[in-house]
Amino acid sequence: GEFFKKIKNYFEHIFVISHNPLIRNWSDNLIMVKKDDNVSSIESITMKISMKLFAVPLLGAIALGLVAFTYPATGEWKVPDTDQKVKNPVKAEKASIDAGAALYGKHCKSCHGKTGEGDGPKASELKTELTDFSAAKFQGQSDGSMFYKILKGRDEMPSFAKKITEDNDVWNLVNYVRTLKKK
Repeated sequence: GEFFKKIKNYFEHIFVISHNPLIRNWSDNLIMVKKDDNVSSIESITMKISMKLFAVPLLGAIALGLVAFTYPATGEWKVPDTDQKVKNPVKAEKASIDAGAALYGKHCKSCHGKTGEGDGPKASELKTELTDFSAAKFQGQSDGSMFYKILKGRDEMPSFAKKITEDNDVWNLVNYVRTLKKK
């Protein structure tokens, strides 16, 4: 699944980079031999071939670096123990849930979808597989973990610390997301 998608994208990056005219011209002209240099044409060809052989691993290393730094981390999202243990100070009452629903509609719905299943209109544009908020695994985490993830973000999930500046609003959002649990 995800591993093979990354490998496919890695080779697509190599293809795109190796066919970039700037890179091709650079690798063709790494060593330029002038006519007045005392280098035979066979040595010149050998130099160009060896430099091209050098350029391929270099391009591969560059592409690997792009893969390492542009693709989202996979695996479990680790939340520090202290943040996991933070208790939600806002009661999950109607006013809180309604306020959380409004925030969800504004900041989350476009990616996570109306029911939190990760099927919003922008979801297909992302490289990261979105979490299903209605799933038992997601709902099994602490309120503190959800609070942390909303504020901090990770990979393509943005931090909302600057957009949702009041802690109580983040807790309202946590309370609303709890209502998305499958029944």
